[in-house]
Amino acid sequence: MRFDVVLPLLALPALALAWPKPRAVEPLAPERELASLVPSGSDLFVDAHGVHELAARGLEHPFVRAVLAEPRVKTLLGAQGVDPEQLLAALDAAAGFDVLPTIARLSAGGAAFAVDFRRETPSVLLVLRGTDARALGEDVAELLALVAKRAGFPGAFDRPAATVLGAELWRVGEALVVARRDAFAFVTNDEGYLRDALELAAARDARGLAGQPEFANAVKSRSPHELAFAFADLATIDERAQQGKLGDPQGWTNLRDMARKPDVQLLLGPTFAALGDARYATLSLACEDEDVRLALVGLDVDCGAAAALLPANDAAFAPLPTGRANAATWLLHRDLVDFFGKRTELFEPEQLPAFAEALSNLAIFFGGTDISETVIPALAPWGRVVVRDVAFDANVRPEIPLPAAALVARVRDTERVAPLFPSAFQTVVGLMNVERGQQGKPPMQLQLELVGDVQVSYAKLLAPKPGDGVDVAYNLEPACGLVGDVFVIGTHRKLVEELVRELAAGKVDRTAPNAERLEIAGDAVLAALRANREALVMNGVLSEGKPRAKAEKDVDGLLAIADLVERLSIEARRTDERTMRLELALDVAAAKE
Repeated sequence: MRFDVVLPLLALPALALAWPKPRAVEPLAPERELASLVPSGSDLFVDAHGVHELAARGLEHPFVRAVLAEPRVKTLLGAQGVDPEQLLAALDAAAGFDVLPTIARLSAGGAAFAVDFRRETPSVLLVLRGTDARALGEDVAELLALVAKRAGFPGAFDRPAATVLGAELWRVGEALVVARRDAFAFVTNDEGYLRDALELAAARDARGLAGQPEFANAVKSRSPHELAFAFADLATIDERAQQGKLGDPQGWTNLRDMARKPDVQLLLGPTFAALGDARYATLSLACEDEDVRLALVGLDVDCGAAAALLPANDAAFAPLPTGRANAATWLLHRDLVDFFGKRTELFEPEQLPAFAEALSNLAIFFGGTDISETVIPALAPWGRVVVRDVAFDANVRPEIPLPAAALVARVRDTERVAPLFPSAFQTVVGLMNVERGQQGKPPMQLQLELVGDVQVSYAKLLAPKPGDGVDVAYNLEPACGLVGDVFVIGTHRKLVEELVRELAAGKVDRTAPNAERLEIAGDAVLAALRANREALVMNGVLSEGKPRAKAEKDVDGLLAIADLVERLSIEARRTDERTMRLELALDVAAAKE
């Protein structure tokens, strides 16, 4: 017997035992969390689980049905010649398949989208989960066959190009890869990214992105009645943006530096500005009946020295006058003590001269008083802005009437500081008149009147001559008044007088504030648009060159949309030491008989 032949044969069983076994592919459980199928390095994740119901119910979805049933929407669509059912039919015809039913089947168990920005070209991944593996496979095959036919290569995708980790895989050109495993479909532009996802799918206990502590913490901010939820690693995206990988980096830089911009701090507030310093963020879109909620949450926020400007519990705040409904109200927090006092820590050196100029100008208005030591510390950080319509006198009603706005602020030192504010107002009017005189414009007349026991200062333009137009400047009749420790200053005397009466009579809401909030009443916006319809039409004709009929159609469409809004509110809240929440709520008005 030849041992040189027998020995290798005897070694075959040992080699078979030692040879690496093919990796066992675990069954892909239909209840797997979609985030567990997304690679943990992903920078953006969107869970669009509401897509199924939206596609499945189509025009019968509660939100869609409620909006389309609105008589005003019907009128608007009719005027634009739009029929929703015809639009869907046209979409199906163009696509070559029933779009909404197909989307509903493919996403019956959920849908998710992910992006990894750390690769040279951002890698994207779409994950769809059906409820029946066979039905999903048929839908994928039908769509691939349609793509092949339209590309001029019918039958090109009848068989998969490969099988990877239990998944059938098709390569569609050089930019797209499609895979199917059980009741799951994957679509990506990066086969390596797809393989990472399939590795997770092949392991029953793999957690992927869902296993990251930051993501697990972020999902706590999810809202009920969600249509979609998104999670983003802002620090990584920021890094890629600064490298120029995501277009012009300047816009992203401005966003990330909001907390260090004085104008953003003053206009939008410290809570909103702090969102730019979030390490992670979530975005939630929710729909309940016909109302919509959008919530942006910044997580792991570190805004450095700007944290001193964030709202804190403070017993001193301005009450909200409640004599009649407001067109808009804005509850705002501005800690001017730290804003001015810590400016060298908060802002860039090139921004500091503007602070010195502001303090110098304010000192003039307040008669040389030390603004930093006297005036600013006396102002409570919580204030209110109230917007209402006002009734103009017939001879000074502007051709474009606008609502009036007033600031209601609390002054903590009623003996020394509060009386300085009416005096400062009068000084400002005097300086304005000097400037108006230099420009050849008539001065504003400064006048005083008593409203109850409160002295109101106001300035007004002389009424125009009969036959002359009343231009937009007549919307401004600035006034101020001091009711105890509450100072009111506004764009129009009638609003200030009204608020003064309400404050003096105790018609106020004294609920302690805990979040910055802007609330706009839809009917007030609609009334302002209607009052200025002709001006808006003429603006479209003169400024945009539209034919009058087109301009009227566009403005009436805007009016119809505004007629749908009952209330719009935006709230910025600090939920804990390092978490900020910005929520937008849109309430659709009930149908009118």
